Amino acid sequence: MAATSKVSVLFHMRKEDLEKQMNDTDDKRSYEHLLAIKLAYDGKTQKEIASALSRSLTTIYHWLNDWNENGLYGIFPNFGGGRPPHLNTKEMDELYKVITKQKPCDLMDTDHVFWDVELVRKYANTKYDVNYTYSGMWKIVRQKFELNYITPFSKDYRKPDDAVEILKKDLRTSLKSSTKKKRL
Repeated sequence: MAATSKVSVLFHMRKEDLEKQMNDTDDKRSYEHLLAIKLAYDGKTQKEIASALSRSLTTIYHWLNDWNENGLYGIFPNFGGGRPPHLNTKEMDELYKVITKQKPCDLMDTDHVFWDVELVRKYANTKYDVNYTYSGMWKIVRQKFELNYITPFSKDYRKPDDAVEILKKDLRTSLKSSTKKKRL
């Protein structure tokens, strides 16, 4: 099948509906596909579409064929899903609860009070009998769980419970006294 053969586009939907679909999509790839279809609706040739979108003629040919065969469903990418994760959903939820609610020193033979990616990796590999790499566990902790690094601060046992209120009161008092001095 030569990429230069002419493909006539089928009108699966009105142009206004196609434009609405373009405005509603957040996926850059789908938007680009829809734009190619819209240009074809406008009577542009495959070569003109390829030039306008900086894509190869073969790519445009495939996009138009996908549109003709499957309509709107042919536009959206259909990835196979990839390799299944080492941990199932229940285990992921359990791991999330452990690292957000418990300390590593309570669960493992370590002196660390705060979790880091390497400790989470060691814990998960031991508990669930899996073999995550550092980068694999980093993706889970930082991207999937959306947990950020924090600087751990120890709590001062001398800090009063109402420290914020005391600070506000002291600030008000000091600001009042400094304003009175400026007036004099």
